[in-house]
Amino acid sequence: MGQTPQCLNATLGRSVLIPCSLPELPLSLRWFYWQEDQSSNIFFHWDPRGQTLSVADEYMNRRQVFKSEFSSGNISIRLDNVAVMNRYKSTLQVSSLYKDRLLMVNNNNSATCTTHGGYPEPKVSWAGLNKSNDLQDLQDAETSLQRDPTEKTFSVTSCVSVKELQSVTCIITNPHSHEIIKENCKDR
Repeated sequence: MGQTPQCLNATLGRSVLIPCSLPELPLSLRWFYWQEDQSSNIFFHWDPRGQTLSVADEYMNRRQVFKSEFSSGNISIRLDNVAVMNRYKSTLQVSSLYKDRLLMVNNNNSATCTTHGGYPEPKVSWAGLNKSNDLQDLQDAETSLQRDPTEKTFSVTSCVSVKELQSVTCIITNPHSHEIIKENCKDR
């Protein structure tokens, strides 16, 4: 979690620096974004792979970041021409990609999906294709989470009944990054 001040003061029409520095060297910083509180308006998104989220028009020429300082953990942003309508709250949402995903169909007509190393706690859902080729949401899944005490990331194990299904898909959604991971098993 980035360290930001609790309260920032800004003057109408002037610039404000919203400081944010990561507490440790961000060796695994893959991307981040700044977003209005209680809004979907994004005013800056950084991803070295070139994938970008849409930036709200009202911020397009009014923000500045310091990319040369990202590697040292400084992800501060300066907003110019502050307006009353803008609500700024210094909050950093941190995400980590889930990795080493595995979906296994067991002999007892159940499927188990596992993954680890992600943050925050994901939403896990299941879908199955029945013998009539109808897609259905599977509601009887049992999902457990474990949190790594050092990394603070989550490991997920989810099991569901797959009796009389042709295929099954485990869907893991990261609520911060909106990353969706699908693992499926067909022709059972």
